[in-house]
Amino acid sequence: MSKLEEMEKRLNQSSQGSKKDKTLLYFLLGVILLCVGIYLVCRNTYIEAGWYLWRMGSMSISSGLSVIPVLVGIGMLFYNSKSFIAKLVLIVGIVILLISIIMSVHIRFRTVDLYTYILMFGSIFAGAGLLLRALFRSNK
Repeated sequence: MSKLEEMEKRLNQSSQGSKKDKTLLYFLLGVILLCVGIYLVCRNTYIEAGWYLWRMGSMSISSGLSVIPVLVGIGMLFYNSKSFIAKLVLIVGIVILLISIIMSVHIRFRTVDLYTYILMFGSIFAGAGLLLRALFRSNK
């Protein structure tokens, strides 16, 4: 009986080892597929930026006007460096400037064939699925 129990222990240990090996394989394959998919999406995406009108609802402001609060805040800080209002105007001006830069960016996708589209997004979703399987599946 002791040899039979010993063989069962070895069999259980080898099956647990192969489960860990499969989990590692799923994880690595998921990372590779996810990276390939993200790479393909990035290769077929282009970004345009420029100084356009900053539109918010029906109000539109030219992007050059978004610099005025920054300049006013800088002038107020040089006049009185301890003024809270000057610091507030400068911070609000910087936030408006950053928002206008971000809002002027246009992200566009190139025209691709169906095979490339399925390959791009299929790789992303397959890789994410394998990663989730490796990370969150219980090893029973």
